[in-house]
Amino acid sequence: MVVHAFVGPSLKPGQRPAEGSIVWLPPVSQGDLLPLLDDPSVGVIAIVDGYFESVPAVLHKEILLAIERGVHVVGGGSMGALRAAELHPFGMIGVGRIFEDFASGRLVDDDEVAVLHGPAETGYVALSDAMVDIRATVAAALAAGAIDSEGALEHVRRAKALFYKERRIPGELRAFRVEQKRLDAGAVLEHALGLAGTKAEAPSWHLQWTDVFEEVMNEERTWRARLSPLDGALLDIVRLHPRLWLELRDPLLFAGLARRGHRGVIPLPAIDLDPLRSEFLAARSVHDPETETRWLDGRQADRGMLDRHLQDGDALAWLRLHPPGWFWQAMAERVKLHADGPQMIEMAHTLLRRQSKETDRDWSPEEFGTCFEVIWSDYISTVDEFPCDSMENHALRYFGWRNREEFSRAYLSVFVS
Repeated sequence: MVVHAFVGPSLKPGQRPAEGSIVWLPPVSQGDLLPLLDDPSVGVIAIVDGYFESVPAVLHKEILLAIERGVHVVGGGSMGALRAAELHPFGMIGVGRIFEDFASGRLVDDDEVAVLHGPAETGYVALSDAMVDIRATVAAALAAGAIDSEGALEHVRRAKALFYKERRIPGELRAFRVEQKRLDAGAVLEHALGLAGTKAEAPSWHLQWTDVFEEVMNEERTWRARLSPLDGALLDIVRLHPRLWLELRDPLLFAGLARRGHRGVIPLPAIDLDPLRSEFLAARSVHDPETETRWLDGRQADRGMLDRHLQDGDALAWLRLHPPGWFWQAMAERVKLHADGPQMIEMAHTLLRRQSKETDRDWSPEEFGTCFEVIWSDYISTVDEFPCDSMENHALRYFGWRNREEFSRAYLSVFVS
């Protein structure tokens, strides 16, 4: 069993152990734990680093959900230390000095672990120093006699007064540099590896679900962002074949919702049943209350039964336009297993190769606007009966596109050389 570890600047790529039992993941953000919980082979998750400012931070309930499902969750170093300090009474395992300082109350501010760093392509190069590293460095200099206690307090005071992105270990103390976050990150991974293959103890509590957590669980943006390049290309390919899209979509929605139960459904908006009921009855030549009563009586039905039928139909219509987040990864998997899967995969690889050669080309909004009507008309002509109203946004969403730019960009990339 491998350890899935969310690690960034606390343990840069060059500092990581050559351990084949670790799946390296980028700093954790909101929703990142959820796909792992669909994989029964995931037994240990290590959280070291996490996003918090420009990207929504990992939720406490995501971690609690993992624990409830029998996954060991180990944290320390940075975001992992913060969440472990808050959740260790509920089964999250905290490791390292930074965790201990937060758990004991010696540290309370989130900015103690925050740093400015570059993207993954730079190896998460650090552009500032964490306050916890500055504190550890000052303590090391004090222990070595390089500074006195008054000087130590002054160094800490000055650093703490700075915005976290501006903090640096003073030049005169760099010889005593202590990378506490790196040390704790190593301890987290060592502890996590020791848990691999062991069974987590069942918690004594039960996670309470809320509407807000339901929305996060099924949020489309976070799921799409986690797709591999190949899966993202496959979704472009299948959406560019609308008949195949329609063939796969509804059965996949039904199967996914059945497998996940009520927790697989995004909260549905309130609906006005009156116009739906009138439209439904008018299509059956029912135009007045007396005729409606006879029509329902003839089917041993009442208005409550009719309204439930209309609500179910409206829910399906809503889900077609707003698929739950898990739907996108599931659709990519369904395409791979389809009879035409090998051909679709080859088309996706061709698309990726073409996109890699077009990195210096960017389609302008004017290009999209000029050609959209023509290519959209060509696109829907492949569907025998257009099963959607004429509203452009609904029509696009019906076939899985978020907007005309996403559709046009994919169409041009695939069909225009």
